[in-house]
Amino acid sequence: MTALGIALAAVAGLVIGWVVYALVPMPDLEPVPAPARTGGLTAVVELARSAAVAAMLAGVMAFGDLAGAGDGALLGLLLVVVPLVLLAGSVFHEGASTRRATVHAADWLLKLVALGAIVGAFR
Repeated sequence: MTALGIALAAVAGLVIGWVVYALVPMPDLEPVPAPARTGGLTAVVELARSAAVAAMLAGVMAFGDLAGAGDGALLGLLLVVVPLVLLAGSVFHEGASTRRATVHAADWLLKLVALGAIVGAFR
């Protein structure tokens, strides 16, 4: 059952990312140069990233003997400190845009809580 939860969470992470970045356009920001990618490759990479996070959440839940959507969501909420610290560092030390970092932080907040809840529901 945990594998199913991880798979569903991976798909949810992909969808959440698409929705967040579709709803929050950033036209006032300079585009970050990136190599040309196909939409299919981007989807595969994002699925893999979300699956890795979901698997980590499942592992922490198993180690901590946590179960249920509520425990998973709370764990995800607690773990949001990791991307927040990294994003704050990029703003302070590298001069990254505060607005871009805020959008990324919101994306990770939604993903971590949702992925935790999904994985927890299958644990």
